[in-house]
Amino acid sequence: TNRDYVKIMDHAAEAIRFLQSQAQKYNIDKTRISVSGSSAGALTSCHVGHAHNLGIRSVFPLQQPKGTPVLTYPKLRKDGPPIILYNRSGTDDRVHHPDNAALVHKRCKELGVLCEVYGSKQSGLPELPQGQQIQDVAMKFIFKSWKLPFPR
Repeated sequence: TNRDYVKIMDHAAEAIRFLQSQAQKYNIDKTRISVSGSSAGALTSCHVGHAHNLGIRSVFPLQQPKGTPVLTYPKLRKDGPPIILYNRSGTDDRVHHPDNAALVHKRCKELGVLCEVYGSKQSGLPELPQGQQIQDVAMKFIFKSWKLPFPR
């Protein structure tokens, strides 16, 4: 059931709380935590960033899956962290249909949350700038959320 999924995602939020509570011990800058995940991890990273107010600075979900309308969309909040989405799947992918990433992007725009979305030719989502890889684009986005210059 959806409650089981939410329990699992809440457990991931507890892991962030633990890391924050042990920040000094593990030399973690708890003011600069970003989260990412693919597929179920995309749902989890959005949940950790938006369903809980943990001070997450940015969220990088990849391959937003079919649970998005029920598990992610309702949790997005206007004071939540910025999101950079990536979905390379085509419109024939029933699990990672690009409409899920587009839905998150649309909702963020409505809420005034900074959100960028990228995809591939087959996804119908905006393609990455010529010659750039998603990892580089995402890291620039994340460093900006941390208010740090991107290393060259």
